[in-house]
Order: sequence, then C-alpha cells, then structure tokens
Amino acid sequence: MVRKKHDLLRTGLSSELFFLAMLKPDTGSDLGRRLQGRKTPSMSKIYRNLNDLEFSKYLKKIDNVYHVNPKKLFLEIENQLKSKNQYFDDVEKKLIIKVLSGNFFLGIFSIRTIEELKRQPKGDHKIDALTIFFNYIGHFSSIVLFQCLHDPKIKKSNQILKKMSPNEVDEMFNELDTFEQEFSVKGKKLIDSEISKMPKQFILSMEQSTPAFFEIIDNMKYSIGKLSSMVPFYMMKESTLKKLSSLWDQSKGFELGVKMALKPQR
Repeated sequence: MVRKKHDLLRTGLSSELFFLAMLKPDTGSDLGRRLQGRKTPSMSKIYRNLNDLEFSKYLKKIDNVYHVNPKKLFLEIENQLKSKNQYFDDVEKKLIIKVLSGNFFLGIFSIRTIEELKRQPKGDHKIDALTIFFNYIGHFSSIVLFQCLHDPKIKKSNQILKKMSPNEVDEMFNELDTFEQEFSVKGKKLIDSEISKMPKQFILSMEQSTPAFFEIIDNMKYSIGKLSSMVPFYMMKESTLKKLSSLWDQSKGFELGVKMALKPQR
C-alpha cells in the first residue's frame, strides 16, 4: 500500500531517494549505492520506495533511469502557494516547468544536505526533500529577484527576455538544449581533468573528511550541463519571482536585510 502521496517527499527512504534523483537522475541500483554508500546496496526497500514514487508520478522511469517528473513537482509548488492565495498563469507555469526540468539551482545549494544525508545514523531518515526543495528554489528566486531589481545589466537583459514571443522562447529553448548537450560533454571532461591533477593524498583526505566528496563531484558533472535551466528564472516577471521567493522560509529576513543594506546612509 502506497503511503499518502504528500508524505513520500517528506520523510523516509522515499524522500531521500527523491532528493538524490532531483540532483542527478540514476538507475535504481545506483540510487541505492549513492544512498547507502556501498557497492552492493540492499535493494528490496529501495525498489519498494522507488515503485511508490513512480506509482504516485513523482518519478518517471526512462530507459531504466529514474527522473523527477517536473509537472508533478510544479503541482507541489502550486498547492503550497494556493494556501497563500497565490496562483500562476500559463506563461509562468511554462517557465517554472522548464526550470524544474534541469534543476541547476539544486547543485548550488545541495552540498550541506548531502553531508547531512551521509552523516545521519543508520536507520534515521529525516531528510524532508519537499521542504528542502521549496527552500532551494525560493532562495535562488530571491537572489535572481534582487539581481533583476538592482543590477542594471541583468535588469536590461531581463526586460529583453520578457518581450520575446512564445515562438521565440521555444526557439531559444531548443538552441539552449543543443548547446547544453555539447557543453555537458566538455564540462565533464574539464572536471575530470582537474580532478586528475589533484594529489592522491589530497583526494584521500577529502574523502575521509567529506563523506559526500565524490557524490558532490558527480552532481557537479551532471549540473554543469543544465545551465540552461537557469535562463527561465531571468525571463520571469517580478511578481513570479516574489511568489517563488515566498517558498523560502527565510525570504522575509533576506528582503529586510537587502532593504537595510540599500538604505542610504546619513
């Protein structure tokens, strides 16, 4: 019996597996290895939870690899903001789903959460993937909103992007997807090249002090090819970014801090 859909992303193995799949899509066995930190993970519970996530349409399996369903994840955002009487139009929805198809912003904020996941005692499953996701996308939206309001160059490009027609937007996304594929291959080679130059003793010490070291490196390799998922953030209206910002539990404190920092000094 599948648990309540909402609970699958809040607690337990299912929440942790969903979080790892958000960072980097993978096969069931590789998600198990990443979660348990061993070459031969115990898979019975892993597959049971992956099946629950797939049945509930939070994950979709393509060529045996589990991917987050961006449309389903968008519904979670939508439901969260409905409680605050905030809604999205069709254009906003399209841009947000495009962002969720790449989730580049997750790689920026995820290092601490990966460390928490690796360090938690055996049997503990306290990672709340949905809350973490809300905070990450809200935090990043707050940063983009600040840039669009206060950085003249970004403000100008934001105004140009918002004036594009739907056909121009689709064409740009197609071009970005092509660039993304080419850049991904070059980016991965660059990271591998830099890692190979590091002294073995340094890598060993990093692995011992930071259990998630190689997990973080692998996520970087994946994320570097998802840069285009950042572009839709800069095509959003201020009102859209404000809605997304409100998902971050510290958004009001960030807004207040910015206002104080920008306040003219007497």
